[in-house]
Amino acid sequence: RRTGASHLLAISGLHVAILVGFTDRVLLWCRVGKRKRLAVDLLLCLFYFLLTGCSYSLLRTLIMLGFASLAFLLSAEGDGITSLLFGGAMILLVSPHALFDLSFQMTVLATFGILAFAPLGEGIVRRFPPRKGVRGIPHNLLRKLLSSLLITYSASVALLVIQWCTFGTLAATTPLTNILLIPLAMPLLILSLLALPFLFWPAVAGSVGLLPALLAKCVLWVTSTLSASRGVLSLRHGFAPYIVVSFLVLTVLLLCLELHRFRWATLLPAVPAILAFAIALGCLQGTAVGTVRVHYSTADERDSLTLSRVQSGMICDVAGSSASELLADWYVLQECGVTELEVLMLTDYRKQTPTALAVFSEHVIVRSLLLPEPLYPEDYTVQEQILAWAVSEEIPTVHYRYDQPFSLFGEGTMCVCMPLYRSGSTLPALRIYMQMGSSSLAFESCAYGEYARHLGKEERSPCDHLILGIAGPPPREAIRTTGAREGGTVIAGRGEALPQLDTCAGRYYVFVPRGWGVCLC
Repeated sequence: RRTGASHLLAISGLHVAILVGFTDRVLLWCRVGKRKRLAVDLLLCLFYFLLTGCSYSLLRTLIMLGFASLAFLLSAEGDGITSLLFGGAMILLVSPHALFDLSFQMTVLATFGILAFAPLGEGIVRRFPPRKGVRGIPHNLLRKLLSSLLITYSASVALLVIQWCTFGTLAATTPLTNILLIPLAMPLLILSLLALPFLFWPAVAGSVGLLPALLAKCVLWVTSTLSASRGVLSLRHGFAPYIVVSFLVLTVLLLCLELHRFRWATLLPAVPAILAFAIALGCLQGTAVGTVRVHYSTADERDSLTLSRVQSGMICDVAGSSASELLADWYVLQECGVTELEVLMLTDYRKQTPTALAVFSEHVIVRSLLLPEPLYPEDYTVQEQILAWAVSEEIPTVHYRYDQPFSLFGEGTMCVCMPLYRSGSTLPALRIYMQMGSSSLAFESCAYGEYARHLGKEERSPCDHLILGIAGPPPREAIRTTGAREGGTVIAGRGEALPQLDTCAGRYYVFVPRGWGVCLC
């Protein structure tokens, strides 16, 4: 998704188009008649459909290919859009729940977009007729490049609604990905299928599969390199719906009009849409200077604390989270327009942390990892496992010391206080202090102040916003809220702790129910 290569790497109609095109060309060289070629193409499509698990995208392709063959046999003119709609109707007739399947939606919309823009593509490519000889190579390459870019554009426009509503992101590297990967995907697919019979001949299988394996490594390297880039745009920003809807409406209107010689005008709405998105994103980044949004929510006996700034995000793991809980934090950041997890910060070492990080990194790219100093002998073992995982994933790690401030998004500071009361499975009492410009915020466990007083620790720095978390040991004494300045806000996540709050005049008190959250700037 981050590179726009889903249709290349996943099982799709593109694979069938490559196989059928290659087989048809070989049979044509062998002077096989059109009827026999169609029969072979249908059998090959059916074989690949059964081999790969009967997906909706391949079933749609099989039905459309069948209608194209039928039109040829009946000497009738085939229509791609009619075949597509009829194929989709047949699938829904047999399996109505396919309407809510993402693969069905994507294959139908992408194919519809390619067919709708086909006349435009033919008109543009017709302006660059193929040339022969060595001098014609650059011209022919440009012709293929334009054709590839137009197909990518048409499919992307048709899928924009799904990208917006389902994923919330748009890969800006999609054109580059298709230019680099399509030439690799074609020989990779063909050679892989040709190598299948040799799997039963171990002595030859290794040599035959050498070239497909090399091509697969190249494809994965290009994909991983581009996915690690910052080429993902969020469609969750408040201005995105206005741009997306306006762009789609204008494009559909121009497609419906018979522009004839001016079909190229169908591409014009993309220019103001790109400019409007760039200007709006630039203005958003300009107004976000010196501002960080803090998102706090509760679920069961767990606190969730995330920070976001425009398209960059940070997860503060204050509860020894599992992989699913870290993913829940990431989804919260995505809803706020975040596309990059800049920092994943741990505040404590738990035995399940290495496994949770390994699973989490399979779904989200982590730019950097913040680790605290180990306090107990068992912490060193967990830290070694985390560092080994970070090295294997090429994730930079930074160590911080408790009670010492460090940089926050390059403009503010954060300080994690020494954890108090660590016992077995109980999370320690924790305090995190953040300063951004003249505004400050502190997150602390409900019992932190109580344990700090018993240990004779110095008075905590007052802040504008004080969040009392639900994790850690339960308090036994009244919870003092003097850590919040007069006129500040006190946010309590533990319902049963409310009666224990030592309320002070001049402060605002907010209770966050379980499963709810609050956002602060």
